Amino acid sequence: MFRIAFSAAIAAGLFVSASASRAAVISFETFSHGDRFTNGQTYNFDRFNARIETNNNRGPNQAQIYDSRISNGRDSDLQSPRNVFDNSVYQGGDLMIIAENSNGPADDDADGGTITFFFEKLVRFSGITLIDGEEGQNEISVLARGRDNTLDFVLEDTFTGDDLWRSYVFDSVVTNEITVQFGGSGAFDQIVIGEVPLPASALLFATAIGGFILVRRQRIIAQLGRPAEH
Repeated sequence: MFRIAFSAAIAAGLFVSASASRAAVISFETFSHGDRFTNGQTYNFDRFNARIETNNNRGPNQAQIYDSRISNGRDSDLQSPRNVFDNSVYQGGDLMIIAENSNGPADDDADGGTITFFFEKLVRFSGITLIDGEEGQNEISVLARGRDNTLDFVLEDTFTGDDLWRSYVFDSVVTNEITVQFGGSGAFDQIVIGEVPLPASALLFATAIGGFILVRRQRIIAQLGRPAEH
């Protein structure tokens, strides 16, 4: 009886561990062209909740979605398909930009600024796509900070210019704060994050507790003289 209960607990623990390791790609495809993100509001991105904070030099301090697949967009520099550093082609999609204005058509702000994701819990950050960084100005930078506000990761994208993009993949960084900093205009897409797995000690503790509860339940059922439920 204990063997069955304990095995079930181990299976449950393995399921939790496997679920925690799943990665997600935030691609903004659940949003529409022109959608704006209210500063300080929390949004759901493929099961991850994050508060969005946007700052730029002249307002309106809003992040916005730009669909690079449309043919009549305000900014031709963001249209797809686009050239990439190795001559492959990016098919585009819904990109995130800093809004140039508070009520006009979607367009990225040439003055640059920052967009920061404050995740409700720690995540593993391991990739991002940067698009159309302003040539002749500061590059697009990506920063990640831990809960103690230490700067744990810095990525500087110098591959800037019209019709240029680049996808970055790197060793995962555990963080709950990701900032994209624009020296001028630009956009980003496809943030790769994953859940932080439980520490081994916590997983073993949860497994032991689960085994104890299942064994106790079986004993109570036996004492009541009822057959165990399957």
